Amino acid sequence: MRQLTQVEDSPKLTSHVYAQSHRLLFRGSLSIPDSRLLLDGLSFTIPIDNTRSPGINLLKNPLALALESMRGRTLALSGISRVDSVQLDRTAEVDVDVHPSAFISRLYFENQLCSAPINSPHGHTDNGIRITLGDPDCQDASDILIFGQLLETDHSHPTSSTSADTFSVLQLRAARILTLAPLQQPRLPRPDDPVPRFPPTLMCTKKRRAEESPSTRLKRRKEEAVLQNARNVMTRMPSSDVIWNANRPQMHSRTKTLEDDVFKVPPPPVLKGKGKAVDIAKELEKANKAVVKRAASDCLAKHGIHKVDADFKEIWGFVYRGTEFAMRHQMQSRAIDSRAAEKFAKVHAEMYVKGTIPGASGGVQEGRNRCNSINSRSSDNG
Repeated sequence: MRQLTQVEDSPKLTSHVYAQSHRLLFRGSLSIPDSRLLLDGLSFTIPIDNTRSPGINLLKNPLALALESMRGRTLALSGISRVDSVQLDRTAEVDVDVHPSAFISRLYFENQLCSAPINSPHGHTDNGIRITLGDPDCQDASDILIFGQLLETDHSHPTSSTSADTFSVLQLRAARILTLAPLQQPRLPRPDDPVPRFPPTLMCTKKRRAEESPSTRLKRRKEEAVLQNARNVMTRMPSSDVIWNANRPQMHSRTKTLEDDVFKVPPPPVLKGKGKAVDIAKELEKANKAVVKRAASDCLAKHGIHKVDADFKEIWGFVYRGTEFAMRHQMQSRAIDSRAAEKFAKVHAEMYVKGTIPGASGGVQEGRNRCNSINSRSSDNG
């Protein structure tokens, strides 16, 4: 029984398989620029038990995918940056561990992150180590920042009273640096830019009316006065009897004459403008000359003399001037008769074309008497 008891009380050695709680993203070293020294012993892991970041999907985590794509390569150190000066993607952070045997790496991280007190209300260090993923000269390379984060103290297990000092645990975290969109600088104004205008005041409220100018106010008052007069006329329309009496013809309304009305002022005399009279006389003379010219041309055509003849121009001139001179008293006073002009042109044409005086049987005196009789008859007819 004793042996059985000793066997039962002795610890049993059994092998257990623990569930995987973290995923290893990258394990390698960090290269310092302008130096051949490498900071090795670095490992980047992310928890997959959904305790810190519930509902996280590794396939949608750009930092996890970028670190896994860097396996087998060396990370490049870019420098030291303040945590508050950059914008970090804190939705899916990655844990960073340094191997205990990597003394140079531990010393470098302690000097950069643990040398100054932590004053941030969020419990992270003021500075961080900036690392470039990929080629530093490439524009598409992304940067991450490694900083220290104080872990929450677990008070469920009280410490022994013998320990006088308690130490806080600083966990290294890595987060992706978000690239900010470049701020668009406002363009400087140019001389040809339009002058900015103030927005209209009527767009803010509908009850507010713009101030009227004096001319607009005066025009509105005149329109209101006309409308008021029209209303008064329409409301005071006369009756049908008054309209019928007004339409009746007025009998004996103007019985008084100018002689009976001693105070009657006679109308002013009608004034005739000299300019209009001169213009009428010129137009009348111009029309009479046209009648004489037509009569002379028709008379010569009857005698067989046309414009193509050599003597037409000279004979026509004598006939026209003789006829015009014979009717000179009628040229500016009244319109001459075309028949009288034809008779005078016929007399002159017979003298100049045939070379004889009309009525040659009676001699020259008889021809003159005949011309005088024609002139007197035309005067009486006019």
